[in-house]
Amino acid sequence: MHFPVPWALDRSTSFLVTPAALRRLLHSAGFEILDWRDTSEQGRAWFIAVQQRIEKQGPPPIGFHLLLGPSFAEMARNQVRNLAGQRIIPTQIVCKRSD
Repeated sequence: MHFPVPWALDRSTSFLVTPAALRRLLHSAGFEILDWRDTSEQGRAWFIAVQQRIEKQGPPPIGFHLLLGPSFAEMARNQVRNLAGQRIIPTQIVCKRSD
């Protein structure tokens, strides 16, 4: 992982798990997985677009940069690097509680 990222400044506050581990955790918590989608490409495209827009026009008056602070540009670059290197795999998961 390249840090900082939007959810953590360094490894000590990042608690990611592998897709296989997440499946096991969901199952052990009583969830049935109905749909599992890797959204890495969409995430990468979004961060690249944001990065390019900021480089050309500067930051917008309101946006994530206000929430994430002065490290936002580095976070966005690292997010793209982590997505490209498959260090992170954003995933859309739909589950239902198995009863």
